[in-house]
Amino acid sequence: MVKIMKYIPPEVGDNKVVYKGKRYWIVEFTGKDKIDGFGKDDCQFIMYDKDYRVILAYIDFKNSEYRATLAWGIDEFTRKFDNIKDVVEGVVSMDRYYAKHCFG
Repeated sequence: MVKIMKYIPPEVGDNKVVYKGKRYWIVEFTGKDKIDGFGKDDCQFIMYDKDYRVILAYIDFKNSEYRATLAWGIDEFTRKFDNIKDVVEGVVSMDRYYAKHCFG
């Protein structure tokens, strides 16, 4: 029997996974390795969708809040959050809202 893996994690290299959910991971750029061409020169964290195998959002932490921007939006779609758990829930919500209202 062949096991099919639906959710494939990214190669994080020398970076740190700060949130591991079933489908979504948040990776902090603590090292020099990049993920899909992005690294700590671009943002502090990324939220990765293991189902579609893409970066879903770019995240920075500044002034005691997380600022997440959807990676695939036509326009910048950014929101602020208090903690990592809220980032995950908020980005998923933004993604669904954006997809529904922009693509039907």
